[in-house]
Amino acid sequence: MSLYFHSFCDNTPISEGDIVTEVERYFVNLGHALGYKLGMIKILELREKAKAALGDKFNIKDFHDVVIGTGALPLPI
Repeated sequence: MSLYFHSFCDNTPISEGDIVTEVERYFVNLGHALGYKLGMIKILELREKAKAALGDKFNIKDFHDVVIGTGALPLPI
């Protein structure tokens, strides 16, 4: 098994069968993993910008409502 599989086993409480499914899914569909990670990085970047701009008025719940409340969107949006 891969290093990724062993790391997954060491760091998650899910069953070995579910881990195998997840690892195989990422090996087969690398675009999904890449898109997920790029989206995460962009959202974290936007969150830091919002925190800097709003200071004490920043509210994580409001931020999430604006950014992800409408569902999946293309990255440029």
